[in-house]
Amino acid sequence: MKKARYGLLDRYVNRANRLPRGGAYSVADHDVVLADGTVLKAAHYAPTGRARGTLVAMTPYARTGLAARFTYGVYASQGYHVLIASIRGSFGSGGEFSPMFHERDDFRDVVEWMREQGWYAGAFASIGASYLGWTQWALLSDPQPDHKAAIILAGPHDFTQFHWGTGTFTSALPVWAALINVQETRPLQSIRYAVTKAASVHRLLRRAPIDAALHEMMPRQWHWLKDRLVHEIDDPYWKPVDLSDSIDRVDIPVLISSGWQDLFLPQSLEQFDRLRNRGVDTAFTVGPWEHRGASGGPLQVAETFDWLDAHLIGTDSNRTAPVHLHVTGADEWRSLDYWPPATAPHRLHLAPGSLSDVPASGEISFLFDPADAPTFPGGPLLLGGGYADDTAVAQRADVFVVASDVLTADLEVHGTPIAALDHSAECPDSNIFVRISEVDAKGKSRNVAQGAQRVSANGTAHIELTPIAHRFSAGNRIRVAIAGGAYPHFPASPGTGENPMLAVERVSNRHTIRLAGSSITLPVAT
Repeated sequence: MKKARYGLLDRYVNRANRLPRGGAYSVADHDVVLADGTVLKAAHYAPTGRARGTLVAMTPYARTGLAARFTYGVYASQGYHVLIASIRGSFGSGGEFSPMFHERDDFRDVVEWMREQGWYAGAFASIGASYLGWTQWALLSDPQPDHKAAIILAGPHDFTQFHWGTGTFTSALPVWAALINVQETRPLQSIRYAVTKAASVHRLLRRAPIDAALHEMMPRQWHWLKDRLVHEIDDPYWKPVDLSDSIDRVDIPVLISSGWQDLFLPQSLEQFDRLRNRGVDTAFTVGPWEHRGASGGPLQVAETFDWLDAHLIGTDSNRTAPVHLHVTGADEWRSLDYWPPATAPHRLHLAPGSLSDVPASGEISFLFDPADAPTFPGGPLLLGGGYADDTAVAQRADVFVVASDVLTADLEVHGTPIAALDHSAECPDSNIFVRISEVDAKGKSRNVAQGAQRVSANGTAHIELTPIAHRFSAGNRIRVAIAGGAYPHFPASPGTGENPMLAVERVSNRHTIRLAGSSITLPVAT
């Protein structure tokens, strides 16, 4: 056990999160023997003096060190025991690294071990972001009587969507695998990936076959990564990583947090809606963040402590409403009893060169080249996402772009925009990508919402875009861009009907959109 301390870093972290001065804590490593004999490594952050409660998490990332002190030390310095267990095959834990497939049983065994420790007082809360949110849903699949609260930040409950999205493979998994590949042996490379927005990994999506390029880049991860590429979205292989049933079993207070540009936002909203409809005590916070921003910051830390105080300690909460959200465009934070508020559908029809209030006739077409998919900056990426200037994409011949007239009044949208496209392609197995942006008076556009869908037949495709709470300002225009692909969000459809991760041959594919049956529907606040 390391000597208890409260150093300059701890002072900085507490001050940055607007917390009172904390106290010293120690960190000790332990072996946790699972039911099948596998030994996991776990770190116990123990506060000095009287403890306020116990927090537990399971992670594929570092449990000790500089970054871990930022994440877990802040809670220990404020008086909480924190137990962090490393999943199989990571940071000294035994077993083979096969992420997402063992956490249901393993996390329960970690909790059983924790109950035997002298410092454990009989109640705990789970906590964590991203993958650590996933492991919480794994634990919640078998509710524990002493599990009193959960704080899930930008955490999915269904990793099938993380891999295959709405039918085509997402770039998030190769980026995540690259981070895992270097985090223990070359941690500085992780920083490089963050600074460069994972550009070197994203470039692999332009190569063919992609699976061979990934194998070449990270052979040590291939034993688990290859199966994720081969099994497509409707394969029974994915059933163990779909924890949707956990949402129906939860009976403890759950705080959920996400960002409008977080890749897990739709799942976070589903979690909140389903829990609230069941009468579970739940709250939801969503800010103007991408995935990393949604995973932690002063606001999330403050709301986490408030949730712990209310549901683990039993003091009054400062939260005034279940929903706390940021309205982009308006740059306003609002507290609401529910979301979305009352809305009315506002349909904008695709027309030659514009968005129209009435249906148009005719059709447009564009040729998609999988070797040169258009780049759509920003959006819900694992690294490099968020809001970005996407003006340049409108200049490409392979992107169909239309815009509304200049708005004469503010238009506030709350909910999920829907694109209905009467679409066909020479190779029916293809991708359709739709992005809504806001164009200012100078002609500069910024992304607001987007959606993609893999289609296998010609006809009308209904595409749900990412949910938004956004105010389009008077004097600006609403722009819609439609393409057959979107680099670096997902690999290009090969135009042959093959798995895009395995395809060797790629051919260009002509897309046609018939305007009379194509529109965008915005849920406008009333």
